[in-house]
Amino acid sequence: MERLVEHVVSNTLPSNWAFLALGRIDRRSLIAALAGGVVFFLLAYASIQVSRFGGTLATIWLPGATATALLLRPRLENEVPLLLSLTVGIALANLSAGFPITNSVLFALANLVEVSVVVALTRRSCGFRPDMTNIDHLARFVWYGGLVGPLTSVAVVAGFMVASGGAFLASLSGWIVTHSMGMILIVPTALLLAEAVKHWRAAKPTRFASSTMLVLVGLGCAFLVFNQAQYPLLFLIPPITLLYAFRIGSIGTALFVILMAAMTMTMTWSGLGPIAAA
Repeated sequence: MERLVEHVVSNTLPSNWAFLALGRIDRRSLIAALAGGVVFFLLAYASIQVSRFGGTLATIWLPGATATALLLRPRLENEVPLLLSLTVGIALANLSAGFPITNSVLFALANLVEVSVVVALTRRSCGFRPDMTNIDHLARFVWYGGLVGPLTSVAVVAGFMVASGGAFLASLSGWIVTHSMGMILIVPTALLLAEAVKHWRAAKPTRFASSTMLVLVGLGCAFLVFNQAQYPLLFLIPPITLLYAFRIGSIGTALFVILMAAMTMTMTWSGLGPIAAA
């Protein structure tokens, strides 16, 4: 009965909240906003710099996705300071990267609109605490975060991009793709890992050990694939990932994908593997 009550409360949007927490601005809300502002600034600056690396390296937009993941894990009495810190952090990152002040502020406001729209639509249809192991919740979030949110934010900056000239369609498509990839890749994975951290003590030691061993074996296979460029072995990665989906569920699969992506990205950046050779 207690679990049922907790489930209902955690997935019901309080009547006095629109789409985010509007309670009192307590110390925890302010600390989260200050820490979040620093994190959002660093993530935005890193994303901008990576996208400029010779014009050949695609990137994903990290700060908006990170803020969305934090907001979809309701922990704060008031979430407005966190949203404001997102706007300020992105604006400062744009200024530090050399953008004019008008561009910097406009782009930051567009990110604010995007995150607000994605969070509002997700909470309206999935509850205040969406479950990424629920295929319906996941599909709805992919729709909102992967398409609706980026289209909303690009509408904010579209007029400015038209006025500034240049490669208009390329700029808009680049905005949509990087923001969409960030939302789809970062948010569900972050929410799944948060649930894993919350329930890790409840896992049986034997199951935890077997799952850890399975992840290590999969990472070893990925290392072998990316440590050579002679044979076309990239086709081995999808079956391994599918095995995780059946054996250790969505949380274990998300963890494996993150670790594998970090390892293979580092190896490719170092000039190793079939992708670097191509």
